[in-house]
Amino acid sequence: MKYIINWSLILSLLFIFGCTRDLGNYNYKDINEISIEEIPSQYAIYKVDTLNIRPELHFSMDDSKSNQYNYEWKVVGSGTSAIDEVIGTTRELNYPVDIEPGAYTVYYKVLDTETDLIWKSSFILNVTTETTTGFLLVGENENKEVEVEMISMLNSDTLILKDLMHENGLPRIKGAVNIVHTGGYFNPTNIRLWVMGETGAYYVNSSTFIGDSQNTFQNMSFTTFPSNRERIPVEIAPHVASNSGGTASSSYRVVLTNTGDAFFCNLNMGEVYGNPINRSSANSTETFQISKYIFYPPGLWSRFILYDSDSDRFVISNGLTATFMNNLADGPSDIFPWNQSEVKRKLIHGENTRNTDGGSNNGNSFALMRDEGRDFHIYKFYVTTSPEKRGYYPIKSEYSSLLNQASLFAFSSSRSLLFYSVGNKLYAYDYNRNNERNVLVKEFEEEITLLNCDIQTGNYFDIYVGTYSEQKKGTLRKFILSQNPNTINMEETADLGWTDLSKLKKMYWKNSND
Repeated sequence: MKYIINWSLILSLLFIFGCTRDLGNYNYKDINEISIEEIPSQYAIYKVDTLNIRPELHFSMDDSKSNQYNYEWKVVGSGTSAIDEVIGTTRELNYPVDIEPGAYTVYYKVLDTETDLIWKSSFILNVTTETTTGFLLVGENENKEVEVEMISMLNSDTLILKDLMHENGLPRIKGAVNIVHTGGYFNPTNIRLWVMGETGAYYVNSSTFIGDSQNTFQNMSFTTFPSNRERIPVEIAPHVASNSGGTASSSYRVVLTNTGDAFFCNLNMGEVYGNPINRSSANSTETFQISKYIFYPPGLWSRFILYDSDSDRFVISNGLTATFMNNLADGPSDIFPWNQSEVKRKLIHGENTRNTDGGSNNGNSFALMRDEGRDFHIYKFYVTTSPEKRGYYPIKSEYSSLLNQASLFAFSSSRSLLFYSVGNKLYAYDYNRNNERNVLVKEFEEEITLLNCDIQTGNYFDIYVGTYSEQKKGTLRKFILSQNPNTINMEETADLGWTDLSKLKKMYWKNSND
C-alpha cells in the first residue's frame, strides 16, 4: 500500500495546483506586419550603371509614421567577390555600382522601431562589365587592318562595342585571321584573349583590350626548333563550349601557328610551350606541316587529331599530355581512310560540332575532302582515345562546280547540312543518304564574309551570316534553322541584326569577367 498512497498524494497536489488561478498578463494586441514585393529574384547590371530598386511595401497597420521605420540594403559576396557592405539606408535603393564584376547577394531589411521586428528580402545581383558577355567579332577595315568589335549582351539587350583594338598599346595588325577567348579558369593567369592576324597576334586584357607588344606567342615558347619567320598563332583549342563560358579542359591547350606547327601546353605547369608536336616521335627533329584545324569533341578533351598536309593523313596526339603525333591505322572495311594517299584526297575544311550521331555525346567532327577530280567527300568521326568513323558521304558530282567556287563552309550540328557560300549566295547541301539535295537558301545584296553555326551558347539551330559592301559596311544577321527535315529553311531574327561593322571574318562567344 506504500506505493499506492505516495502516488495518490502526488496526483492530489497536481490537481490542487492545476486549479490555481492564472494571474499572468495575456493582454494580446496586433502587430504591424510588413510584406515586401516588387523585388525580382535576380538582377543583372553593368558595373558603370546605377541600380534603382523601388520595393512595394504593404503594412497591415497604418504606415503614416514614416520615422517609425529604418531601412538597410547590404551587398554580400564571397570568394573573389568577397564583400560585406551597406549600400543604402533609404526605403528605395539608388546605388551607382562600383563593386567588381561577380555574383553577389543583396539583403533588404525593414526595421519597425516600435516593435523591433525586422522584415527581410534578398536577391542575386550579377555585376558585369560591357565586355563580360557576348560575341567577339574580328574583321578588317578598308586598309585591311584588324578590327575587333563585340556584341555585348546583358539580359535581352545588346550593345555594339567598336574600335576595341584602337589605342590599346599595340601596333596595328593586318589581315584578320581569328579571335579566341580561352574561357574562365580558377587560375586567372591562364585566361587569354587572343587577337590573331596575318602580320601578328597578341593576347590582350579581356575586359579593357589593353595589350603589350611583349604579349606574343614567341615569348611563351621555348623551343630548340628554329624557324625562319615568327611563329604567329592561327588557332587555339579547346574553344569555349558552353553559354557559361567554360571549355572542355582547363588543364591543356594546343596552339597552331602560321608556320604549320603545333604546340602543346600543360597549364598546370604554367603556360610555357616547348618543342613542336607535329613530328612522329619525341626524339624526332623532323616536323611535318599541319593544316589549320584541331579536331576534338567540344564537350570532352582527351585526345585531338591534326591533319598532316605533307603526307595527307590524319594523325592523333600520343597521349593526354602530347609530345608528338601518331599515325592512325585503317582497317580493310573502314568507311573512309585516315591515310588519304591512296584515294588522293586533300582536306579543304574541318569543323567540330555538337552532332551526336552514333552515340557521340560530346560532338562529332567533320572533314570536307576533295579528290584529284575535284569532287568532294564528307567524313564524320568521333575523336576519343580510339577514334571512331561515324559516316562517309560522297557529294554528287553535279554539285562539284559550285563547291569549287565556295569560299566559306559551315557544318550544322542539328541537321545533316553543309552550308557554303559563293559570293553573295548561301547554299545548303543535305548529305543525308538517299535524300541528297542542294538548295539556294538565300541571296544577299552583299558578299558573304562569315558563316557560323553556333555550338558555343547551346543554341544549335542558330546560324550567323556576316556580309560586307563598301557602301553598307559589315552586317551580321542571325537565322534560326527549321527543324523540319523535309525543308531547308532559315528564319531571320528580325530584332537581332547588327550593322556598320567591319568586314567580319570570325566570331566567338565570351562569358567571363577576366
